[in-house]
Amino acid sequence: MSNYQPNPYQQPQSQPPPWGPPPQGPPLQGPPPQGPPYQGPPPQGPPPQGPPPQGPPFGPPAAQQYPAQQQYPQQPPAQSPYPAPYPAQPQPPQPPAGPKVPVLGRLVGAGIIVVALLFSGFFGWEGLYAAGIRGTHGELKVEKCTVKYERYRSHGHYRTRRSYDCYGTFTSDDGKTKDINAVLDDSKLRYDADETVSVTQAGEAVSTTRDFDYVVSDAKHAGYDFAGAFALLIAVALGIFCTVTGYFPGKRCQVSYNQAWRASARGATRPVIIAVGAIGALGALVSLILGFAL
Repeated sequence: MSNYQPNPYQQPQSQPPPWGPPPQGPPLQGPPPQGPPYQGPPPQGPPPQGPPPQGPPFGPPAAQQYPAQQQYPQQPPAQSPYPAPYPAQPQPPQPPAGPKVPVLGRLVGAGIIVVALLFSGFFGWEGLYAAGIRGTHGELKVEKCTVKYERYRSHGHYRTRRSYDCYGTFTSDDGKTKDINAVLDDSKLRYDADETVSVTQAGEAVSTTRDFDYVVSDAKHAGYDFAGAFALLIAVALGIFCTVTGYFPGKRCQVSYNQAWRASARGATRPVIIAVGAIGALGALVSLILGFAL
């Protein structure tokens, strides 16, 4: 064994490349070759006169650059022959749809028409007796009047109504009819004894205490009765509107007022409603004026 140790300060010797040393020849003699001297930029002529030449645009025309794409009919997606991995969920039950025809509104309108016509006919019938057109007209000579009170409930309060029953003798204008047990009941006025009142014998009385019913016959009472009969025609017009359109004032109404008013424009509904309401208003006004003027 030798005790040789490498010297760390000794530089390693370079090894020659495997391809061998580069070729060496004699050095080049003389100056390096030179090209021709720089002559400057080439001469430029005068600019061309006139507008620039026009030519076809670059590329094909616009109609040929992007040809129209052919449209193909859309086909429905093909259904898979395999069943769905999960069964279809059943639809929840739907609530039943409301009635297409607003039955409640039409019933309310029909009820308004019936009630309004009944009361209008009653006031008109009484007005004919008050005007002396129907019945037997004459005079009632009052003997005495008795007062009576009737309690009734209105708007949550009890009220008292006072009226008079006047007894006397009735004699017709032609003197052919005479009733010594004549009673003018439910009179708003109290007449003095031996006072003469113009009345009309309306017909046979329902009560057994007297033979006939009597109605005060003058222009004021006739005007009130006819005014009430005409005023109820306005309620009839409202009933026609509700019956045809199904609208009525209330929370359960299925038709709004705007929809009902637009629906009334079809056909002759709106002209009829306006005509009936106008006749009622005008007739009530004229009846009141004539009742106070005559």
